[in-house]
Amino acid sequence: MSGRIITALTAILLCCGCYDSFKPPQNDYPARQTDATIAELQNMWPGKTMIVTENIVIGGNVTSSDRAGNFYRTFTICDGTGGVEILAGAYSLESVYPVGCFVNVRLQGCAIDSNYGILRIGLPSYGGENSEPEPFESAVLLDRYIIRDGTVEKPQIPLMTLPQLSQSLCGCPVTIQNLHSTEIPAVWNGYRHFSDNDGNDIYTYTREYADFAEDAIPETQVTITGILMYGYISREAGNGFIIKMRNREDCSTPNG
Repeated sequence: MSGRIITALTAILLCCGCYDSFKPPQNDYPARQTDATIAELQNMWPGKTMIVTENIVIGGNVTSSDRAGNFYRTFTICDGTGGVEILAGAYSLESVYPVGCFVNVRLQGCAIDSNYGILRIGLPSYGGENSEPEPFESAVLLDRYIIRDGTVEKPQIPLMTLPQLSQSLCGCPVTIQNLHSTEIPAVWNGYRHFSDNDGNDIYTYTREYADFAEDAIPETQVTITGILMYGYISREAGNGFIIKMRNREDCSTPNG
């Protein structure tokens, strides 16, 4: 095989949307150096797709995983002031951006919009400045905009009650106790309604391709952890808070 062919194959492998292992890339930008918090970025967002022209860097710890299939080619980060979703567009993200991994995001040249209350970061669309951001897709582009510092820390997830939830928390992980489903018997697939002991409501959302989508919802009170969202659920429910679980272990019962 000629050297030219080998070089071409190497370039193709580097540009594919799949990683094999967690290896911090070499990068000249110092990790953990940020110019803005996520809360400040949320305040900058004008309510429509925004193209970032300034040299702004945010940072945070990864708070979701694609391993169970409920997050598809995306991951979320949180810095304690808010959360955002990265439209990675790659597979096997858990191996590169494991939960707890700290990343910086270089926003200059990125496009930002919002979906279900969560700011989403990707690349500008060919459809124009008002179009939804496009995924980064390739490892080369991800490494250009997403800088990992190699440390992994277990995220500190706050225990909250339903009345404490606010839309400013969308994109962040939360844990809610003493919930029970009103749809027993049922499986997780789709939107599922839960309420607390005071009758406050929340929903969960599970993709049909998640590996726990067809698991039965426990018939006892449960504790649920996941990424908080807010938006339209159904004609009957209207808008409301939603938790997107990362895996089946994000739901626990008093017996474990």
